[in-house]
Amino acid sequence: MTDYYLDSSAILKHYHTEPGSDLVDALFESVDESPIYTAFFSILEVRAAATRLNRGGMISNRGLRILRDRLLLDTELKFKLVAVTDSLLLAAQDLAEMHALSAGDAIQLASALEASRLSAVQDLLFVSADRELLNAARREGFQVINPDAV
Repeated sequence: MTDYYLDSSAILKHYHTEPGSDLVDALFESVDESPIYTAFFSILEVRAAATRLNRGGMISNRGLRILRDRLLLDTELKFKLVAVTDSLLLAAQDLAEMHALSAGDAIQLASALEASRLSAVQDLLFVSADRELLNAARREGFQVINPDAV
């Protein structure tokens, strides 16, 4: 069994068809056997990205509502959410400096490290389409998957 940590760039691929969506969809289908961890912060990032897609004409108003509703349902049923706590934010600050990450990426990496402590398996697979974040995750000891590269 493998547990997964998906950042928002990976999660969005489940709700908006783009390169890498097939791989992410397959991960979602295996959720009963392999939990999907993510930061609660990811939900905000996905909704913000979806709103930008809507404003850019990439998805309709109806599509945005459907995406949001599916995301909220999956938040309840499929994700194991990592809370953004004060201690997680302190860890994220250190990771941002260590790996020269944006604040959001540092929160994602700190959340993945916390998820790896919560996971029942030895190795948590880190899934993201963000190359800089993937490189930082590798340096922190994660095995990584870039759905855009598969």
